[in-house]
Amino acid sequence: MIALLNALYNDQQPLPEQHWGQLMQDMELFSMQAQLYHLLQQNVRHKESVPEHVMKRLRSEHDKVIVQNLMLQHTERQILSLFDQQKIAAMPLKGTRFAQRFFGSLAARATSDVDLLVQPSNLESAIKLVQGLGFKLDKKVHNHAVLYRLITPQIPLMIELHWTMDKPHLSDLQDAPFWTTAIPMNGYDGVLELDSISTFYFMILHGMRHRMDSPRYLLDLAQMIFCHGSEIDYDMLAARAQQDRTFRRVQAALSIVYNQFPVLHERKPLPFPLLETYWTYEAVRDRKLGKRGLNDYKNRMFFRFGIFDTWKHQIMAQQPVYKRLSKRHSESSTKEIPYG
Repeated sequence: MIALLNALYNDQQPLPEQHWGQLMQDMELFSMQAQLYHLLQQNVRHKESVPEHVMKRLRSEHDKVIVQNLMLQHTERQILSLFDQQKIAAMPLKGTRFAQRFFGSLAARATSDVDLLVQPSNLESAIKLVQGLGFKLDKKVHNHAVLYRLITPQIPLMIELHWTMDKPHLSDLQDAPFWTTAIPMNGYDGVLELDSISTFYFMILHGMRHRMDSPRYLLDLAQMIFCHGSEIDYDMLAARAQQDRTFRRVQAALSIVYNQFPVLHERKPLPFPLLETYWTYEAVRDRKLGKRGLNDYKNRMFFRFGIFDTWKHQIMAQQPVYKRLSKRHSESSTKEIPYG
């Protein structure tokens, strides 16, 4: 998979020998068919080397993504228009807007929900407005509220309203720079969108929150570097991350991406050294398939203990683990022991 992705960004690099059956399984495992179809459409030389039945399956999944993303885009615009009418500032995160801006096509990247950033003072008003569209509040957790509406009895349409960009206990991140550098979004009075460097920063934090457990997270960042690298100032990003106490996460995420896409060292050199992260495609794939091994263990331990800038944040990050262990101990110690 990684070798194929590297070739798709360099038409001078030959397409590696592929076991297309296994590769199609991996594409499906990580829901990457639409992205790979889009990249192949951009690389005519390599597209001609792909078996016709593979392109047909990719096209089929790509067409499904079009329908799904159109529905999500419609919902997002409906909510943003409502926020705009009520003078609630908001910004879309990831989703269909990210696909359009950074991949060049609405259907180039599958997405499953709508993520919006609002200011903390507007959160409750924003929740009520979304509820007025038939959504139910599921939960408020960490840094976002989750609402849903059932499309079918089994399929929910999810909305996430973020009031901050990071879990409060994981860093000293300040949200003001995201709002200060945001740019107006066409068609609205008060709706904004993140500038390129803030988008890149957010996508790093998002991928690291999920332990970069899919090559999709790497591909998002690689796409931005390959195609929009001139808009991303690494020195500015590093300074911002150091102030927010998220630098270790930025360094780790880009170490993983640059290790998997070595040509980036020439295209856009990093101003800081790489970290040893233990991330491998094989470990991530095996875990997705329910397999466990030493490589998976090393990778997960790195993400648990090796991505924080300070001891305080590392200790705070372990609190959910301690709480679960404490709860289990409490339950076992108070459980009634049968006589005899």
